[in-house]
Amino acid sequence: LNPDGVIVGNYRSSLAARDLNRNYKNPIKDAYPSIWSVKAMIRRMLTEREVVLYCDLHGHSRKMNVFMYGCENKDPSLRLQERVFPNMMGRNTSKFKYSSCRFKVQKNKII
Repeated sequence: LNPDGVIVGNYRSSLAARDLNRNYKNPIKDAYPSIWSVKAMIRRMLTEREVVLYCDLHGHSRKMNVFMYGCENKDPSLRLQERVFPNMMGRNTSKFKYSSCRFKVQKNKII
């Protein structure tokens, strides 16, 4: 969701120097157009069908291989729900490392 920033070498920020990773909750259309547009697209899709998975893919400056970060579900009956897809990925390719996945959002990263 950061094509303009990546093309000039920015990992986290857009060409307008905005950190796109911290503005998913209430993005301003003019300031974060890619985030706003994806959220609008998902809202439209939800009127027609269920969305069961959304992946926001990233690279990492210090971690190797392929892995995922996910949310931590506090409800014990749903706790494993967000871990099913990464687990399947880890079982189907040696490039994906389930052991490198993390399922907890740090408080300082929640806006």
